[in-house]
Amino acid sequence: MATSQPTPPQPSSDERGRLLFEDFIGNYLPRIGTEQWVTVFRSERNDDGSLGIFCALIPEDYVPAALEDVQWDKSIGFGMPGEGTFSQGGEATRRYCRFGGDDGLEPLIFFRDFHGVHPDYIEVSEEFRHYFNLFENKANGVFVAVEKAGDDVEVIRVGDRQVEIKLRYLKEFLAARKMALAVYFDLQRYSVRTAEELDLSDETEITRTADATYQFHGGRSPVTGGRHRSFARLLGKKLIGGSTVENTVEVFEEFIIGTDSDGGPVSYTCDPGRLANYFGANHGAPHYFTPVFFRREVLNKYFNNPGKYSVEDGRLRCAGLWSMAIDNNHPDFVVVYLGDLGRDLPEKDRLYWKSFNVPPEGGVSEVNFRRSILGQFTSPEMKDLLFKERLEQFQTDWFNQYGWDLFKPLAEADRHYAVTLRIPPIDQQNHFDEQVLALAKILIDSINESKLNSLIPAQSPNSRSLKKLQVYLDQIGLNSAKHIQFLKELWNLRHGTPHRKGDAYSKAAEAFGVAKKGFISAFTDILDQAIEFLDFLHTNLLAARATDDEVDKSE
Repeated sequence: MATSQPTPPQPSSDERGRLLFEDFIGNYLPRIGTEQWVTVFRSERNDDGSLGIFCALIPEDYVPAALEDVQWDKSIGFGMPGEGTFSQGGEATRRYCRFGGDDGLEPLIFFRDFHGVHPDYIEVSEEFRHYFNLFENKANGVFVAVEKAGDDVEVIRVGDRQVEIKLRYLKEFLAARKMALAVYFDLQRYSVRTAEELDLSDETEITRTADATYQFHGGRSPVTGGRHRSFARLLGKKLIGGSTVENTVEVFEEFIIGTDSDGGPVSYTCDPGRLANYFGANHGAPHYFTPVFFRREVLNKYFNNPGKYSVEDGRLRCAGLWSMAIDNNHPDFVVVYLGDLGRDLPEKDRLYWKSFNVPPEGGVSEVNFRRSILGQFTSPEMKDLLFKERLEQFQTDWFNQYGWDLFKPLAEADRHYAVTLRIPPIDQQNHFDEQVLALAKILIDSINESKLNSLIPAQSPNSRSLKKLQVYLDQIGLNSAKHIQFLKELWNLRHGTPHRKGDAYSKAAEAFGVAKKGFISAFTDILDQAIEFLDFLHTNLLAARATDDEVDKSE
């Protein structure tokens, strides 16, 4: 009986497509330079093939020549400075070249190779990083640009054997340099199937488009004796040009500045160039100093990020990027002059502020009027701002008098308590608890116990800082019972913040009238008592100093 012959293996359409690079040519290549991130360096290798991506900056007039030649114009490792040899008039000369040659091509990526003595690594062009003033986060290999609004924007991602750059920044840089970026690629793939099984012809095919050129070669594996029997290679480049988009026109939002006869809102642009001023500009338009009103919650964004923003008495700051005068001494609103919104506030933040904009009610605060219009020095009226002013003044004067701090400066990890201390923006328990904790950190947790221990008779090991403070104040002749009692009640409120609220918290809350007054009003009164305490200490500084001197002499 005749035996049947084994059926020859059939070509796998997926395997054939893999070696024809259908995924790369049909999907990946068209997306280079069109998506948000551009891979400008990549190196991969495994048993079934390899992938290499590199790039070079090329002059715009070199683009046609680059597209004509399928080979890479530069190889990985180029761009290091050194001397080059040039022929001029039949005579060879040597001169220093910043990038190792004078063909006009420049590196965007530097591959730093130390020949195995030290680990190699990737660098992105210093000029590119300096152009956008990028900050390097060494922990995660990310370079960020700090936008005017204060936000960090990732521009470069450096990973293990891969570098990506955000397209918008790359194209802006190319436009500024009047150059293009050639993204080179070299893919090699192997298969256990034969070229005949996969219907691969042993020949080379070159394809050119308007912005890319590449060469395909497939056939028998050049390595004999291994498990791979066929091989394919795709070599080429794609060109990315600079941005053709003009700088976008700045958008100036319209804000409510009044109401019409029907009570509807009247809005106007905050563009300073379209506002009236004291020099006769834009007659008939609203004045630069037109007050615009916002709900006080507008400041939440800035209080919630004290590492970047600071809300001060009369001013909002974003690190060293920008600042804007604000009237935060108004009891119900935050008020900003219309022109300042356009001049000082970043475009991105204007849209945020607009969502809190309300029709005006009355005018600016008395404090703001005296400062901005009359040019007078005036202390703040809002209790949170006044407390911060009095605390700073007290700390300075106390140290100058005594040479030590009664309230130690907060540790870096606790500094945000001082920055974010404020009257609660919402009449809710959690906001109240946050501010009680902050105030207790400043006035109780920060008491300089170690210094007090050196100035007062030995106390019981269980004595708390408030007891030691009272002994010290009594010793220098200050009747502090009222203020110590206030601090004890504040401590009981503070102790109920991170823990279950027990009897001590309930008694303290009753003492401060929290239930009757509400959280906002109660904390305002607590701040008022804290200011009273600081004023009590401040007023008695000279008398206390004289007593302290007598104690020192007797010792």
